[in-house]
Amino acid sequence: MLKQLADKYRNAFFLWSLHKNPEVRQIVLSELTEKPENLMLTESFSYQTMVYLLRKAYIIMTDSGGVQEEASTFHKPLIILRETTERPEVVENGIGFLVGSDEKKIIKKFSSIYEDNKLYDNIAHTTNPFGDGKASERIRRFFMLDEIKRFIENFPSSSEETLNIGGKIDV
Repeated sequence: MLKQLADKYRNAFFLWSLHKNPEVRQIVLSELTEKPENLMLTESFSYQTMVYLLRKAYIIMTDSGGVQEEASTFHKPLIILRETTERPEVVENGIGFLVGSDEKKIIKKFSSIYEDNKLYDNIAHTTNPFGDGKASERIRRFFMLDEIKRFIENFPSSSEETLNIGGKIDV
């Protein structure tokens, strides 16, 4: 299926990170003894490299729940190669499309996203269902509050003391 897409879309570059499972790898490698020049097989990436590549990708195809979350962060169209997902927000939000393992469905969905600029733009302008990506900044600001600094400095050292925090802190 990926070979067919690479043959059809010669101006696109396809990157396939091979699975660590030797049986899965063998299936892929035996199917791709001859592959188009615009299809590259690689080993797994570090997290930082994966995030960089996801940010640069045009369309992402995966069966990974974690990749579904990351793709949403970067507003990248996502073709989910599973029948169901534990990240239904991705599908409900319009970023992800469940296609399963049916090659015809995968090729059809990829083609529709790749060839339809309006559809692509609509996906790229959706909101991230997992937040706005600013949680770390909010946490940093929270810990910089004088009240929180004082609390941390005076935190009870005995495990027998009861911690009772009341009220709401706006960050």
